[in-house]
Formats: sequence, C-alpha cells, structure tokens
Amino acid sequence: MNKNQKGFGIVEILLSLVVLGVLGFVIWTFYQKQNDGNSSSSNNSNGQAQPENQAPQINESKDLQKAENYLNNTDIDKKLDTTEIDNSLGE
Repeated sequence: MNKNQKGFGIVEILLSLVVLGVLGFVIWTFYQKQNDGNSSSSNNSNGQAQPENQAPQINESKDLQKAENYLNNTDIDKKLDTTEIDNSLGE
C-alpha cells in the first residue's frame, strides 16, 4: 500500500461539513434575532396589531414620523391623574 497518498479522506470531509453546519447555524441564529428586532412597528412579535394607547417603537429613522404623530395626537392632560397634587397644594 502506498503511504504517500494525497487528498482529503472521508474523515476530513465529514469534519469540514460539521464545522460548516455549526457555523451556518450560528449565523442563521444571529440573522433571525436581527430580523425580529426590525419587524414592522405596527405589529408586535406575535403579528398582532399594536394597541392604540401604546407609543410606536422606533427602530429606524422612518419610524420617527409615526412617533411624532402619536405624540401630537396624544392628549396628556386627559390621562394624567392630578388629584393628589391638587389636594396637596390646597392644604
């Protein structure tokens, strides 16, 4: 038998496939995490519509207009309970 053989054996090929598989899985996992963070601001991670009383999430600069519209249309005084402040000032 010739001991001076050249080339890859079956063990080296299988080891290379395992390494590529693990590397691909790690990259795919990070890619999925990035896509979950960049989902549409009108939908949450479950694909359900965002409640009206919740401020939009800002992930990109294009989301700033949605946030500005939300803030302009929010009447803060109606949601703020000032009875404790009024009572403490009245004393």
